[in-house]
Amino acid sequence: MKKCLVLHGSPRRGNTYKATMLVVDELAKQPDWDFELIRIKDLNLPFCLGCFTCILNDENKCPHTGILNPILRKMLDADALIVSAPIYILQINAETKNFFDHLAWIFHRPRFFGKQALVITTTAAAAAAKGTKFLKETLYQMGYNHAYELPIACWDAEHKPKARDLKKIRALAQRFGRDIQGGKLYKPSWYHIIYHTAFRAAANAGSKDRTADHLYWKEQGLLDKVYPHKPGIIKALFARMMTAAIKAMMPS
Repeated sequence: MKKCLVLHGSPRRGNTYKATMLVVDELAKQPDWDFELIRIKDLNLPFCLGCFTCILNDENKCPHTGILNPILRKMLDADALIVSAPIYILQINAETKNFFDHLAWIFHRPRFFGKQALVITTTAAAAAAKGTKFLKETLYQMGYNHAYELPIACWDAEHKPKARDLKKIRALAQRFGRDIQGGKLYKPSWYHIIYHTAFRAAANAGSKDRTADHLYWKEQGLLDKVYPHKPGIIKALFARMMTAAIKAMMPS
């Protein structure tokens, strides 16, 4: 049985919700799926205070950790993640952004290696792809191995999916499902390598300034690894050169 966690960011059950359910329904046609839907609105999560406690000290000292930790455990336990959000003013909505703002510390201490995701955005007209790109890159920095993008321009407040939309949803859901069921692991992208290397170099040098980062990378055995999964010869060589360059720029 494969577990799929659905994080739905819209405060309404409108176009984004309908698109999300179309994906879930298509996935459910494959055997052995268990779905859980969490509406971010229902978490009643306060705004991130920007206090930096999670990054500099301990994520469990965040004043909102009681809300966040159960969701993080579900994300870690899930085989697949779906994140859906509407686009307001050219970017994802505030509720979804606020949720991920609370997880900024995972950029410093990534942990979702090998996991797969699918991100969905809907918009009346523009910037759906801008939103999925943002969500994909956010998940990559958290360690996710791969994220499919499903941007949908509805052109109407009440979206009625066209044949091409349904075809796209069907094809993407089927590919996503096959990846999960087959345990597919993608080679890390250049985006993965560049940001992982930057944070690894900072953690290597951070035994004093950012103890939480240094200790985490050390405990996970990541300080001396180019990446948790084999990146290929060229990317591995680039990562080593980038690490050396960053170390040379850092104050001794």
